[in-house]
Amino acid sequence: DDRCGWGISPRGAGYTFGQDIAAQVNHTNGLSLISRAHQLVMEGYNWCQEKNVVTVFS
Repeated sequence: DDRCGWGISPRGAGYTFGQDIAAQVNHTNGLSLISRAHQLVMEGYNWCQEKNVVTVFS
């Protein structure tokens, strides 16, 4: 995914964010990754944003 910055979610609720935002949030908060859920991922999980974000199907 090559998006940068913030964007409006195409689903109409919430926002999208690029790798630059994920890295900034992790750095500012002393985190190594952002974990998110409640989205269908066929493999059970999916790394994105240069492994700064993981989506877990729950």
